[in-house]
Amino acid sequence: MGEMTKTSVKYCRKCKYSYNHSQTEIKCGYYSKTGLRRGCPVGMCDKFEKKGEVKMTDETKNEIKAVLTLLKNTLVSNGVSIALEKKDDGCICFFDTAEYCRTGKYKGVSVKITDLVR
Repeated sequence: MGEMTKTSVKYCRKCKYSYNHSQTEIKCGYYSKTGLRRGCPVGMCDKFEKKGEVKMTDETKNEIKAVLTLLKNTLVSNGVSIALEKKDDGCICFFDTAEYCRTGKYKGVSVKITDLVR
């Protein structure tokens, strides 16, 4: 993590782990967002990460690969195919493979790509 820094409301307000406890009070949400204890003394912090700053770590890449493997295995074992559709800002369509082969129609579920990202 970063360097140990003295905290203040102004400092913490800029951190991605902070949240508004009330209209005037800011709380640290490091534990609730990560499941890890801060380990910092009161009034000090080395976990600060600026809001809006997103880093793709190796752990994140591995999680994505694991979820995509699970998705693939689920689709294959249930006879479901996947396709991308360009209309409506792009959709990912999941449909019954046998039904599509028989009728040529997508019958299933679609998810807008914009709903999967911020």
